[in-house]
Amino acid sequence: MSIRHHTAEEKTLFQETLNAQGEPTDVLINFESHEMNLDLPFSIKRGSFQLLKPSTWLNDDIINGFMALLRTRDADLNPNHRNHFATTFFFSSLFVNGRYTYSNVRKWHRFFPGGDIFHLDKIFIPINIENIHWTCAAIYMQARKIEYYDSLKGDGMVYMTAILKYIQDEWMRTNQSELPHLEEWTMTTVTCPEQHNNFDCGVFVCFYARCLGLGLPLLFEQQDITLYGRQYIGISILKGVLLM
Repeated sequence: MSIRHHTAEEKTLFQETLNAQGEPTDVLINFESHEMNLDLPFSIKRGSFQLLKPSTWLNDDIINGFMALLRTRDADLNPNHRNHFATTFFFSSLFVNGRYTYSNVRKWHRFFPGGDIFHLDKIFIPINIENIHWTCAAIYMQARKIEYYDSLKGDGMVYMTAILKYIQDEWMRTNQSELPHLEEWTMTTVTCPEQHNNFDCGVFVCFYARCLGLGLPLLFEQQDITLYGRQYIGISILKGVLLM
């Protein structure tokens, strides 16, 4: 896995925070919208952070916190050639009970760098499937392709189709015309690292987005996720910066 070794101090910080006594509603970290270009400001509470313990399913808070760190890192690395890391609420608003609902996200372009999806390079979208599984879609705007990453090998065609429809509707909103070169857009389910349990899907999604956003190959597997994945996410969130 392409991450540095955690220091003893970082490991201690993570374990002590993970196991500290307190109320589940205690706020541990605040993410401010003006600092990280978030859809909305939010906080990570003790109960959410404790979902980083082994054998638990990550929730919106942890994934959105990690996506916020990816967004901030991208702004530092690529100020003129930006990517976007959406929150979990984007797709859950776009695709409601199996129905594409553009009206719910019609104004969400203001949360994207520059306020225009068509000038971006890549967009990463975490997808919550019926509150039991996390997957990730990646839009390569300039290459005109959508890819789907699922650690349980689902094909994701219904979700990619909704995303392509969103791209079409966004073009219509901004240009009052049909999306040009629609026939050139491709949708592909990508063979990617797979989970070997029923609870690590959210961790896999975080690492798909991290690797793809940083231009790194997906050279990790279940053992890496088990040994380092949750700790890496937790330390990054506690320190407020994506560990490299």
